[in-house]
Amino acid sequence: CFQVAHIALWDYFGGSTCLDINCTATDQINVLCEEYQVREAEILPGDRHRYLRLPMRWSLGRWITNRSFQPNIGLIPTCWLTTRTFYEENKRLFKP
Repeated sequence: CFQVAHIALWDYFGGSTCLDINCTATDQINVLCEEYQVREAEILPGDRHRYLRLPMRWSLGRWITNRSFQPNIGLIPTCWLTTRTFYEENKRLFKP
């Protein structure tokens, strides 16, 4: 299984279902895949497009901490993450 190490930029509390990651800033999230949400739309006369892609991209990630209050895999918006290598190489950007 291919995973890319990322760091959460902000606290993210997605909810209480098995598909939600609830993490704090600087937690490591290993991203397994990314996807855009797609919705079926009404077909307008003369329009070939039946599906619309929503603008936010989501990551299916594995949360790398040992907190016991939630599952360690779930969804998080990709914009909440940066790659671990970029984070490590540019720590000055992320200091408060």
